[in-house]
Amino acid sequence: MVLNLAEVPAAFQLPQLDWQVIRRWIDQKVPQQQHAEAWNDVATQWLESVDTALGNSYQLTRSKHLLLLSPRDYEHTKSLLNFGETGLSQIEASLGNLAGEAQAGPIIVFLAADNSTYGRFVRPHEPEFEHLRSAGVCFQEGYLRIAMRPGPLESLERTFLHELTHACVAHLHLPLWFEEGITQLAEEMAMPHWSRFTLDVATAADIKSYWRDKGLSDFWWGTGFHNLDGQRRNYELAQIVFRLILADHRRQLAAFVREAHVDDAGDSAARKCFGKGVAEFAKQFLGPGDWEPVPVDSSAFCRRGGLRVSRENHEHAMDDFSEAIRIDPLFGDTYVHRGFLHRQLGNYADAIADFEHAIALNPNDFSAMNYLARTLATCPDETFLNGQRAFELSNQACELSGYAYWEFLDTLAATCAQLGDFEDARRWEKEAMEIAPEEERPHCRERQILYKAGQPFRESIKQI
Repeated sequence: MVLNLAEVPAAFQLPQLDWQVIRRWIDQKVPQQQHAEAWNDVATQWLESVDTALGNSYQLTRSKHLLLLSPRDYEHTKSLLNFGETGLSQIEASLGNLAGEAQAGPIIVFLAADNSTYGRFVRPHEPEFEHLRSAGVCFQEGYLRIAMRPGPLESLERTFLHELTHACVAHLHLPLWFEEGITQLAEEMAMPHWSRFTLDVATAADIKSYWRDKGLSDFWWGTGFHNLDGQRRNYELAQIVFRLILADHRRQLAAFVREAHVDDAGDSAARKCFGKGVAEFAKQFLGPGDWEPVPVDSSAFCRRGGLRVSRENHEHAMDDFSEAIRIDPLFGDTYVHRGFLHRQLGNYADAIADFEHAIALNPNDFSAMNYLARTLATCPDETFLNGQRAFELSNQACELSGYAYWEFLDTLAATCAQLGDFEDARRWEKEAMEIAPEEERPHCRERQILYKAGQPFRESIKQI
């Protein structure tokens, strides 16, 4: 044999699921009381397909909260599952009400037979990605999944507990530096007989020297935790900063956890809950320096701007969007976000200009199309109304997105009403209401009543 495909990185791709598509399907099609059963079916079928792709060399074992796919010849499967269940209970007891409610369906756990298979599972399209250097990873997007590379049982238990702690805070939006700090502390509380974090004078000096030379950008924004060079220093500083916060602000910690967000590195939450920004805690250990969490690129400025919009910090949000556009004027998402803020503030001409610019950059940007269509169909200032263009944009947005988003169908209904086609307006509003979240359905019904009465819908600034 000249070539063994199993030795070629990414030659065989493991089955991958679009978890967001599945979640929308379950939310729309499956009764709430059957969600846990539906997610159990999804998890089981997916892991069975992974096993098939791996030559049926794995076994599927379940416990109360976990579904483990492990090598068929692995002798510690039951011990590992029992440890996981015990650890999960202890983590939840340590975190108290900060721990998230159990997801509908089991936490998926994959124990790879070898490092190559771990790489294929973790990054099927990027087999050399930084995660491959880690002992394990917890995927939080869409559905909780944990993957671990092979190793001795004691090492696996440490990795398992660490990733389970990440799973328990996955419902939050914590910056990674804080999540790693709280994760490591929860591990110590759950397993007090394990070794604990300590800091001697020499190590403290080395850590300070490292960060004074490097700056804290990688730390605040999380990239340093995934890079082999300096990864240990990131984990150490996370422990230190977290413990400084804990020492001085234990009573405000729960409020901070609920408020902290990755998109500004937790800075606004720290100012609100502790009366000072995160840089001040770094300064306590590192000494004077420029430790502020400044976004590293246009995408980061855009995300922070979006967070500031949600917290009604409109002036600084506009500054972030403008800075993102200055850095990268071809990044269309920023125009959409800035357009949304202009629209929220009643600056309709500016909003329309930004949405138009986003579409010019990406003619298939159905999010920009939807926002522009909604503005042209429902704007309270009739100067900007254009029902026909709104209908065309909205129809295109729905087609491009596969009619999968209730908000787009809601907009399509509004465009029909603006054109005087109230029969289609009621039909599309009914379609929107069927897949809308429960809290949005009363608003859909209100619009249905308007259309039944032959009246178009107009949004107020507060509604936007």
